[in-house]
Amino acid sequence: NSNTLIIDEGNLICLINYIYSLFVVQNLKVVQLMEQFTCKIRSKNTTTEENNKVE
Repeated sequence: NSNTLIIDEGNLICLINYIYSLFVVQNLKVVQLMEQFTCKIRSKNTTTEENNKVE
């Protein structure tokens, strides 16, 4: 079928980014919570690295 929509990896990523951007605009609070959670994970990782350096 020539009418079949072919979705390659690049187009799929663009589509996800587009949907995600729409989601972000409507749910800033949710995104902020996600970012805070991510920062907590990063801070835990950096703390672990610092502890390893001290030892």
